[in-house]
Amino acid sequence: EEVKVHAMLSTVPRIIQSHPKSFHATHLRSSQIQRTSRRNFASEPLVITDQNWKSAVLESSKPIIVDFRADWCGPCVQLGPRLEKAIEATNGEVALGFYDVDANTEIAGQMNISSIPHVAAFHKGVQVESFRGLLPQDLVNNFVQRVTKSSQ
Repeated sequence: EEVKVHAMLSTVPRIIQSHPKSFHATHLRSSQIQRTSRRNFASEPLVITDQNWKSAVLESSKPIIVDFRADWCGPCVQLGPRLEKAIEATNGEVALGFYDVDANTEIAGQMNISSIPHVAAFHKGVQVESFRGLLPQDLVNNFVQRVTKSSQ
């Protein structure tokens, strides 16, 4: 089985290289490789870290939705594409960022993030909306619409 896992992981770079603009690898595990279409996405989701938090989130010129997540979290992996789909409908009015709670702990600790997925929306440096857990697409759409309206 170890050989199979290694063989599967070694094909991941080829998949991404062969479709660099059409596909985005949102989760790379031996058991599951998910790709979402990127053709109509206004801008790529940002990778949010403790180091770029201030400039990427607090000083953002437009509302930004931050998805606090981890690669091992199944609901997090399912939620990412739902957020991307909902944010596509804003035509660039709202940005999306992914914050890996395993690689970054400072901001997650300051915000008391105790369970994931945890999604928070910020506008002009202030948190305006949030939710925890995996939501169905229609509720994710409603969340993004509220964030969009709150910024107008």
